[in-house]
Amino acid sequence: MKDQLKEHSACHCSSTLERPRYFPRKLITDAEMSLEQEYFLQRWRLHNRMLHGWGVVCGAKVCLVLEPAGSEEPLADCGEAEGEVRYKRWKVVVMPGYILGPYGDEILIDCPREVDLRTRGVQSKAGDPCGQIVDPWCNEVPTEHESGPLYVAVKYKQAKTRPVRVQPTGCGCDDTQCEYSHWRDGYEIGILKECPVSHIPGNGSVEVGPVPACPRCEESPWVVLAKVVHDAGNVESIDNCECRRLVNTFGSFWSRCTEEPLIQPQVTCVNSSPPSVLPNSQGQLTIEGKHLSNIDNVRLGTEVTVDTVNATGGSSVNVSFTVSINAAAGPRDLEIEFEDGRIIRWPQAIQVAQQTTEQVKAGPSKAPKGKKSKPRRS
Repeated sequence: MKDQLKEHSACHCSSTLERPRYFPRKLITDAEMSLEQEYFLQRWRLHNRMLHGWGVVCGAKVCLVLEPAGSEEPLADCGEAEGEVRYKRWKVVVMPGYILGPYGDEILIDCPREVDLRTRGVQSKAGDPCGQIVDPWCNEVPTEHESGPLYVAVKYKQAKTRPVRVQPTGCGCDDTQCEYSHWRDGYEIGILKECPVSHIPGNGSVEVGPVPACPRCEESPWVVLAKVVHDAGNVESIDNCECRRLVNTFGSFWSRCTEEPLIQPQVTCVNSSPPSVLPNSQGQLTIEGKHLSNIDNVRLGTEVTVDTVNATGGSSVNVSFTVSINAAAGPRDLEIEFEDGRIIRWPQAIQVAQQTTEQVKAGPSKAPKGKKSKPRRS
């Protein structure tokens, strides 16, 4: 039998706190024993809500997913990757963490969990294999969203597990009936289109004033982990702080982190002027893309020297370069290194032309500025 995940019914703020009283010769049923469990669960949730509040306690960062695929655990890039990297489209990974839910439940993400932004999310329980969970019974059809922000959130769920045979209640011969014998803690990671009101600053603050009111019971069970901005499936940035609610030690007080968003630079177009550059001459290169402001170094291969790099607005970079007099003819690849160690390569960005005898006598030429350079007399 397949394990089943079950969500709590509404809010537990107004639940009746009642437990069974035992006495000699009392008939104990499954309802009595379940009531005792429920009593302590409700007290524990109430304690968490009133004393600790709710939100992300630690971890649970949302990061990019690196290629290649196929490993048991997703290859996560939370800003530490160096060199040339490739990312999966529509995919992010939620790292291990500990969260307190709005209803007082403890949510433990015990290993990296890959999430497809085109689906409603993923459900998991303690002990499930790491990585992306594939439901063998029903695979959800992915639905691509319009470009823009999405919010990765998590909420508590519990799962029925360990099915066992149940003794027949009558005299029949049917012994195939099963019941789940255990509950196992779990969670659901979902994709929201808006940041909930409960995550906007102003809902609880550190102030001097009258006796504070008890924290209200939230209507939604979700705890947002990150804001993900995509462009037709290409994840542009992951902000783990804009819509994340952090837990302090008191129920009405919470804080927000100030970590910079995880931004993925992109190169969409590279133009060389002139298209073919002679040895012992200069040229211009225009690079267009997104998030190109934090460039540390630009390289154009052997025997080509980069003179200046000017970035304008993060979407365009102008590079001036000089080709050595001894440069061999052929294409040169562009290599852009960013301050965080990432590297983007663009093949055949410039072409070094074969120099003729007349051009050797003419000497070096500069990059064109609307007019062709005249050869100098020898």
